[in-house]
Amino acid sequence: DGFSQADLMKIVNRNTIFPLYLTHVLLPRLRQTAKTGPVLVQFMGSLASEVCPPRFAMYAGSKSFLKALVRVLDNDERVWGTPTGVRFEYLLTGQVQSNSMRLKPTLDTPTSEAYAKAIVARMGCGYRVYCPYWVHAAMKYFSDVAGESVQDNYSAQAIADLIALHEKEN
Repeated sequence: DGFSQADLMKIVNRNTIFPLYLTHVLLPRLRQTAKTGPVLVQFMGSLASEVCPPRFAMYAGSKSFLKALVRVLDNDERVWGTPTGVRFEYLLTGQVQSNSMRLKPTLDTPTSEAYAKAIVARMGCGYRVYCPYWVHAAMKYFSDVAGESVQDNYSAQAIADLIALHEKEN
């Protein structure tokens, strides 16, 4: 409900097709650059790929695709043949206040600036998939411990709250 076929295709193209083709085009150049020093490519992921909230099938699925793409690309560059020096990371991201996500900044919804600082502080940390922002990491940990039933109920309520906020603003 609420999404046209064109909207859904924009989500898929933005989160899967574009990064796939862009990486395909840039990878030879990244490998050349890696001959003089390490290269790190980061893909912006989402906790939605882990929790799979209702009403977000295309978004969560497209982010899950990116997570798999990062693993495949990183394995290609690290363990298939001679390592190239190009590494890939997937950043598990929760809500971040931004121009497109106009939420009040809170402990679990950092500003874009605070989130960017968290990324810079943790990039190249040695994990292929991680939450750069510590509160999002804690949320993922407790969500995993709580299990799918709790995740499903919590995310359903969170999505209902977001929809209500969006409708109130419009």
